[in-house]
Amino acid sequence: MRSALRYLATLLGRDEDEDRHLLELALILSLIVVVAILSLAFLGDAIADLITLIGGGVDEQTIIDR
Repeated sequence: MRSALRYLATLLGRDEDEDRHLLELALILSLIVVVAILSLAFLGDAIADLITLIGGGVDEQTIIDR
C-alpha cells in the first residue's frame, strides 16, 4: 500500500502524506454515503408516509385563502 501511494504521489507531483489524507477523506465520505443510502432504504417508506400524512392535514382552502 505504501509503495502504491508513493508511486501515485510521484505521478501526481504530490506529497505522500497529502495523498494519504485524500484517501482517508474519500473513505470517510464513502462511508457517509453508504450510511445515508441504507438509512433511506430502511426508513424511506416511513418518511414517505409521514410526509403524506402531513400533506393530507393541510387543507387546500387554507392555501387558497392566503
